[in-house]
Amino acid sequence: MANDEIARNNPAPEDATENGSREIEEWLNNTVARTYDAMKTDPDRAVTAAHVRASLAIAYESSRKS
Repeated sequence: MANDEIARNNPAPEDATENGSREIEEWLNNTVARTYDAMKTDPDRAVTAAHVRASLAIAYESSRKS
């Protein structure tokens, strides 16, 4: 899953303080914008809300068993 990999490798900055504003701007420009461009180029790579919900349900159930 490309989108899961992107999210794992590019987490959002932890805080939005004045010092973090530059980090947020960089994150928006470098990660969000690239992801947006990739989705515009190949919309078929998107996952549906139902798919995300199902993936979260599986992950939740797995975490409860551990």
